[in-house]
Amino acid sequence: MAIEMRLLGALIAGGASRRFGSDKALATIGGVSLIDHPRGVLEAQVDDLVLCGRPSNRMRWISDRPAPGLGPLGGLNAALADARARGDTTRL
Repeated sequence: MAIEMRLLGALIAGGASRRFGSDKALATIGGVSLIDHPRGVLEAQVDDLVLCGRPSNRMRWISDRPAPGLGPLGGLNAALADARARGDTTRL
C-alpha cells in the first residue's frame, strides 16, 4: 500500500510591520504585492498553500497558534498544526 505524500507551503505573513512603516504584505514591487511574489513561486511547487497570521479572501488562511501576536513562531506553529490536522502524510 503506497502512501501519497503531500507538500504544504506556508506563507508567514502576520507581522505588524512596525519598522517598515506600513503593511508589508500590501506593499508592491513592480505592481505585485510582496505577499504575491513568494505565493506565485510556491503555488507551483506545493500541493497546498496556506497563509499564516492574516485573514485573506484570496487564499486559505489560518490564525497564528496558539495565539495571535507571537511572531513567526506563531505562524510556523499554526502551519505545522494545520499539516498534522490534514493527515499524517502531509509535509510542511
